[in-house]
Amino acid sequence: MLHQTGSARTLGLVRIGVFALWFWQVLSWDPAWYAELPRALFGWPSVLRRVMPEAWTAWLLDGAALAGLRALLLVGLGWSLLGLRPYRPIALATCALLTIQEQILAGFTYIDPARILPLYAAYALAAFRCSADGMSVASPAAGGRGARYGTPLLVVAVAFSFCYAFVGARRLAGTGGAVFFTDSLSHWMVVWSRQLPGPGLGVGDAVAQRPWLGAFANVAFAAVTLCEVLSPLCLVSRRFRRLWLAVIALFQLMASATMHIFFWQNFLLMFVFMTDINRLTRRVAVWRRRRARSRGPALARHRTADRRACDIRR
Repeated sequence: MLHQTGSARTLGLVRIGVFALWFWQVLSWDPAWYAELPRALFGWPSVLRRVMPEAWTAWLLDGAALAGLRALLLVGLGWSLLGLRPYRPIALATCALLTIQEQILAGFTYIDPARILPLYAAYALAAFRCSADGMSVASPAAGGRGARYGTPLLVVAVAFSFCYAFVGARRLAGTGGAVFFTDSLSHWMVVWSRQLPGPGLGVGDAVAQRPWLGAFANVAFAAVTLCEVLSPLCLVSRRFRRLWLAVIALFQLMASATMHIFFWQNFLLMFVFMTDINRLTRRVAVWRRRRARSRGPALARHRTADRRACDIRR
């Protein structure tokens, strides 16, 4: 089972990475720009459209309120990143504020799928008190191990795998597999590679000139969809997990090159939560200990030589 066990140090590193990602995204957010947008462009997504009073909406979209929300988020994310005490109530409150911010952004634009899974990851790390046991100001050298340190990572891995599975299943159910036997994918590769900014790789022109590339793209897209549907197998099979990572990573890179669609947050986090990261950190720790031991005698010889040189000078 993936993340069957873990360590406080590994979980602490993951906590720092996830909350640092959100800290950077909130830091780069300009609330003043959103405050100047016409209110007619805004609409609460999903259920909030029915339950949110108009007075609250007008207050939340005020420039001072948005700036205050940004300040609170930066303080809460910094607190959670450092693992300060009390950890869980501050981290959960920060995640709730992140949810409000995401709803405001979606109200002006759309729900960004690249930010959903990172938000799930932040909630999972905030819900478990043990996330602050390692690599924090309170306990920077915590070295505990056990299943409880792997539980938050497993929760996020389950969310990742089933989100990808639902996406693949919806694609199959919505099209009945017809998308893999038409030139629809080739058409959009050509259109997007020409319309969107950026240098690109000329893949759209190559697909238009060589029909066999379009057929190959359909086969590759079918393979990607199959891997997505079978994503939950990553939780129990290491071999399939490696295959899944290779296929999904290559698909995201190709989508970025051909259609300028790249969810960089998901791309980074899947190498954290969909891999046995605890094994990697353990190997790095062993390598560092061996290196320190090998350097120990050399340092001792240098210190002895320095002492002898000092005695000669005296």
